[in-house]
Amino acid sequence: MADQLAPGMRPVGAFLSPSRERRQQFQQACGEHFSRLFMAPDLEAAETAIVKHAVDQLIMDLEFFDRPSELEALGRIVTLRRGAPVVAVVPYRQAGWIEALRAFGPVDYVIAPVANDALAAAVAKPPAVALSGAALRQLLAVRARMEQAVSTGGDGRQVSQNVCEALLAFPGVAHVSMFELRTDGELRVAAQAGEAGMSLQPILGRTTMLQQQPEGRAFPGVLSALTGEVTLLDVPEKSGDAELAGSLHAQAVRMVAAFPLPGADGSVRGSLCVMFNRERVLSHDDFATFASLSALAGVALRIAELERECAQLGSRMAHLEATDYLTGVPNRRSGEQLLDHEIRRAMRYQAPLAVAALDIDQFAALNERFGTACGDLALRTLADIVGGLLRGSDMLVRSGGDLFHVIAPHTNAKECLALAEKIRAAVAAFDFPGCDHVTLSIGIAALQPEESADQLMLRANGALARAKRAGRNLVELA
Repeated sequence: MADQLAPGMRPVGAFLSPSRERRQQFQQACGEHFSRLFMAPDLEAAETAIVKHAVDQLIMDLEFFDRPSELEALGRIVTLRRGAPVVAVVPYRQAGWIEALRAFGPVDYVIAPVANDALAAAVAKPPAVALSGAALRQLLAVRARMEQAVSTGGDGRQVSQNVCEALLAFPGVAHVSMFELRTDGELRVAAQAGEAGMSLQPILGRTTMLQQQPEGRAFPGVLSALTGEVTLLDVPEKSGDAELAGSLHAQAVRMVAAFPLPGADGSVRGSLCVMFNRERVLSHDDFATFASLSALAGVALRIAELERECAQLGSRMAHLEATDYLTGVPNRRSGEQLLDHEIRRAMRYQAPLAVAALDIDQFAALNERFGTACGDLALRTLADIVGGLLRGSDMLVRSGGDLFHVIAPHTNAKECLALAEKIRAAVAAFDFPGCDHVTLSIGIAALQPEESADQLMLRANGALARAKRAGRNLVELA
């Protein structure tokens, strides 16, 4: 660390800014604070001033620098300071500069835009001291609560809510919210928690399609989610939006910080936004804590997302296993399970149940004459026709080849005969594409007391065989 100046001595300073206007403003506002002040229009001039002169304090105006390309050069200047005071003047929309430069050495900050008198006061202020043991213990307690919040699992909404509630324990925090940037580009509030029921509603109005609202574009949580930048609004008026500043003051909010939530591929999936009920200078440990907690929240959300995707995939696989790939109706295995279930229910409630077995007459000849593509189309068309005639409680099952079964709960033999006749007539009258008219033979069986699923199916299939032998295009009752 640089030696402390003797009481009453004015320091030697250097101000780095590519803007001539800013250099003039700084000279007018802060020149009297220094015994000698070097104005550096570029990085080379700043480095020269530091190397050749005993600069006690360096002030860097970062608004006109590009972090991806010029961070290393600015960081080298911070390293040259060897712990001597450095103050970064950082636009509130680009507060990520603070921690990026702190990787090279101690850096204090002033959030811009800043009035001349406030800048002079910040420059004259002693450098920030390290956190006390009690403050560090508070941060560790918050981190522990956060880790507990994300480890409880749940869907993305629940994880987001847990994170917001955990961070309310951070000193001075009055409200925490998480903003989610969806794949369709819509930004919305995913979760929020606040003291005494505090909400974003009075501040932002509607909390959907936030990127289209003028005040939304100035609010740190929205800015951070859309730009991927850390945003620090240490005074509400610095947003440049009088209405937003008034809304924040009305909620007793004195400071707002927002940190981007990282996505799996390095993208930004939203932001973590924290509103404070008092002004607070965020230390290196504060920034590091919020950055790591934001990353942890992003990982937790991704895990919840993956779990949801796995559940959807499992559901999809189960559906595919139970569905006939050609017609989209339940397959034989699924049909057997459905029939067992319906038989148990029919016996429990003493309700009627009937099964119809149906297949296409001379289907093998149809395939030989017109081709299997035509035969497949005929099966799909048949499934569509039959499905359109069934009630909501009836189930059509493809049992194999051209053999289908209709499971008809709460249906007696007479009612099932009527349904089967309707199906037979509809199919016979339909003009199947690519082939001659198609007819069906159908066998009907109504459930008997103490009858098993196999016995019921055998009787229905037997009735179907009789319909075939009797000349086809017929309905027979077992």
